[in-house]
Amino acid sequence: MLGELTASIAHEVSQPLTAIEANTEASLLWLGHAEPNIAEVRELSARTAAEVQRAAEILQRIRSMAMRASPVQAAVSINPLIDETVLFLGHEISRQGIVLKLELARELPPLIGDRVQLQQVIINLANNAIQSMASGPTASKVLSIRTFSNHPESQIIELEDTGPGIKPAAMERLFEGFFTTKASGMGIGLAICRSIIEAHGGHIVARNLNDRSGAVFTIELPLLTTR
Repeated sequence: MLGELTASIAHEVSQPLTAIEANTEASLLWLGHAEPNIAEVRELSARTAAEVQRAAEILQRIRSMAMRASPVQAAVSINPLIDETVLFLGHEISRQGIVLKLELARELPPLIGDRVQLQQVIINLANNAIQSMASGPTASKVLSIRTFSNHPESQIIELEDTGPGIKPAAMERLFEGFFTTKASGMGIGLAICRSIIEAHGGHIVARNLNDRSGAVFTIELPLLTTR
């Protein structure tokens, strides 16, 4: 249990810290120009402040889990949450030359859940997609994020990439704790994603695209969750 908690802290907090490092380096570059671009530095500073807040919220959630506190239950609108997530990942998406496609259904009702935890799921999956496309021989790098509803009591979030896809041998163990296909991976990210989604009364599945390379992760969440 201690090992899982330690791995969770290291994995979750590393994401905002990486973003803070990237934002800081970019700010220094803009400030180092003959004519410093103050507007860019101001925007990067705002992003850094948001990442610091996100790291603090993640640590608070992990502390609450360790103390067996109940998750924060509140109304969460998924589309604005995805828009905010895209801002967090904007620098890395741009740096890797990835095309982002958002297909967000209008007028989706809010669901009840923990906003920080749900955002962590989306960030984890998006980061995995970005890393997959960055490491593979992908000519066209496209990350598609979709939201829609095919049932009046639930809604769907899908993240699709054009990376090399998931190896068949890894598919069955993909959501197991400490299982990873990455040389430097901890194997905890997808296990955390599944744990969070199931705690919200939903489920998450992964599949490869049949007609071309790439993987799709599909999350289904109930609209009303009071757990």
